[in-house]
Formats: sequence, structure tokens, C-alpha cells
Amino acid sequence: MRRRRFILAGIIIFIGVNYLLLFLDKEQKVDRLAYVSEWLPAFQTDMKEEINKPGVLSPMQENHLYFSEETGEFQEFLMEEGVEVQVGDPLYTYRVTNYYETVPELEQQQRKLTGEVQAVEGAISDMNRYQIPRSTQGTATADTEQPTIQIELPENPVEAAMMKDQYLIEKKKELAAKEAELSSIEAQLNELESTGDTITVESPYEGLVTEVSTTLDAPLLTIAGKELQAEGEFTEQERSRIAEGLPVHIQVDAKVMALEGTLEKIQKTPENVSIKGKSIYPFSVAIKEDEEEQQENQENMVEQEESAEESHEEAEELLPGYHVNLSIITEESKDATVLFEKNLYAGTVWKMNDNGKLMKQKVETGLYMASMVEITKGMKAGEWAATERKSQFRHQATFITPLQWYKFKVKEVVSSKYEDWGKYFVTGLLSR
Repeated sequence: MRRRRFILAGIIIFIGVNYLLLFLDKEQKVDRLAYVSEWLPAFQTDMKEEINKPGVLSPMQENHLYFSEETGEFQEFLMEEGVEVQVGDPLYTYRVTNYYETVPELEQQQRKLTGEVQAVEGAISDMNRYQIPRSTQGTATADTEQPTIQIELPENPVEAAMMKDQYLIEKKKELAAKEAELSSIEAQLNELESTGDTITVESPYEGLVTEVSTTLDAPLLTIAGKELQAEGEFTEQERSRIAEGLPVHIQVDAKVMALEGTLEKIQKTPENVSIKGKSIYPFSVAIKEDEEEQQENQENMVEQEESAEESHEEAEELLPGYHVNLSIITEESKDATVLFEKNLYAGTVWKMNDNGKLMKQKVETGLYMASMVEITKGMKAGEWAATERKSQFRHQATFITPLQWYKFKVKEVVSSKYEDWGKYFVTGLLSR
């Protein structure tokens, strides 16, 4: 019994003396040894922070048509609710009250639309002629006689070219809408001159008839456009963190389909203002066109006469009312240097220096995503960081790592292409 006590006391004294020597060893003359079971390298990947919200697809634009009983006597609708109409399809007919008043009014509308069509055509022509310089700054003016044709170009020529292309796409859409209105007015004039009292109003829009007012209340007809957008709602807390223009990833629930979009508009006022209630801010996401479709539009839009079958398939791709998941990217970092969260210890990492020793390194972090942390300062891609209990780490300490036999291939180690492999193999075993 007494012998056991002496042995136990000796062990305690031995451990205590060693700890005391290490504590007093300010110049670190006594070798330290750290056990590190795993090393992980810093690597590069794209990092992003996002907010996920449910959403629904809806028409980007609803076009309303009106009828005034002062212009004439309504006769009949030539289509019904739920019907898909094309530009030029007949919508309704009415009998004019006064032929000699109606004709000048239609002619005035015709002249106005003709001028607007010419203005848009001029804008498109001027912008097509405009050459983007290699370095752009400030405002690019396509035509000094047309002050409306001015766009703020970014300094990056690539971004400036993209903005120019987008401008042309929007102008071509505007031109098509103006030409459709002009064609409808011209058809009404021709019919009125032929019949003397009857006008058939044609659709200036392409889309789905969503509302028909049989009581002739305004609006008489509502035609939802084919272009879709995604809609959702932000809470008060989310609204303060979000800005328009952020990229959005769109996943359609009903189809295995992913789309890209841009957060286009956020309402500045909530749906309901109440002290006790929650403030909800609706938002809309513009869906980007596919690159192929965008290229076709930039070169010469899409050909007017496509097969009916292809048009039907495209129309059936997406429909209003489809539910979607929206991932709004609030911050993004391309090719960021990244470590796993388990390699970080209160703002520091323990990495291997050129001499093969542990080194404590302070780091600055950025975005966090799926247990990965962006390292903005203090570590480069390819450097190795230790993963172990913090108590094992000592600055400038020599470390040992267990041999991982499952990665050990004898044929590769003893290959003749490695000189003095036997020497290093034996040295490694003895050092352990």
C-alpha cells in the first residue's frame, strides 16, 4: 500500500515538474510536440449569401381596353374570357354615333401613331450606328437631335455593349406595340369607310383575355401579356436588407426548370399599414431571356413566321400561376479562398509553415455558406490548415500526423522513380 502511494506521488511529481519546466521555458528550448489528426487545404470556390422566398409566376403586363358609349353603340363581343388572342384578332364591334366626327378622330390617332413609330425607328437606327469606344465614361448620346436617346454607359466596354443590346431589345418591343396599334386604327378607318357606320376593334396586343365586362364597365377588356414575371413578398426585416437589381435564381416547382432573373421592383409601402399587424412588401422579379433567344433578338429579333407547333410548345412551357422558389443573392464572391468552419478557432487558423511546423495565423473572414467560410486575409488557396482539439495546438511546435494506411500504395512508394526512398522511409518510421 505504501509502495503504491510512493509510485503515485512520484508520477504526480514527475508530471508537475514537466509542466513547470514547460511553463518556465520562455525561450522554448524544450521541444513541443503537437498531434494533428487531419489537415485540410484552403481552396477556391464561388461563395454567396441568399434569401429564399416562395413565389408565383404572373403576367408581366396587363393591357386594358376601354369603350365609351359617346363614340357609338356597342354591338357584340367577338371572343370570350380565357381565349388567347394574337395581334390583329377581332375583339368587338360597335356602330358609330357620328361618322363625320369619328373619321377625323381616327385619322388624328393614325398621324400620332405614325409619328411615334418613326421616332422609335429612328432611335433604333441611331443606336445601331453608335459604336462603343474601348473605354467608356459618362453618357453616350446616340443622336444629338433626339435627346431621349441617351443612356448611361458603364466604364466596362463589355457591360456597355450589353446595355446597348438591352436598349435595342426594349425599343424593338416598343416598335412592335406601336405598329400593332397603328395597324388596328388603319383597319378601323378602312372598315368605317366601307360600311359607313360599323367598326370592328382588333387586338393591338398578344396574350390571354382574362376579363370581359359584359356590363360595359371600364375596363371593357383585359389582356394579359405572354411575358411572365415572378412575384413574392418580403417581411419588414428582409425589406431593410434588400435592394432592387439583385440577381435571383428561380426554380419552377411544376417543372424541372431553373431560370435566372433580376429583382426588378420592391414596393415602398406595405400592403397593409397597421401597428399590430405585420408589414408585407410585395416584389417582382424580371425573368431573363435565354442566351440563344437573346442573341436572336439582338441580331434581328425572332422571325415573325414560326411554325404553330413550336409556338404552342413555347407557350406551354410556363404558365401564370406556377409556383416557384426564389433564391435572392444578396452578396456574392467569385473564386473566393475558402476553408471549412471546423478549421477556424476564434478568428485564427493553425497552418503548416515552410519548415513543417504549426503556425498560429489570424485571418479575416467574409461570406459563410454551407459550413464553408470565406477567408479574405491571412491565408491563400493551397495552404494547409490543421483540424484537431485546440489543446493540441502550440505555436512553432513540431507535429505528428497518423499514417493513413488506406492512402498508402506500396508500389508507388518503392517505385524506382523516387531516389533514396528506403532512406526516407526508415527515417520516417524512426522519427515516430
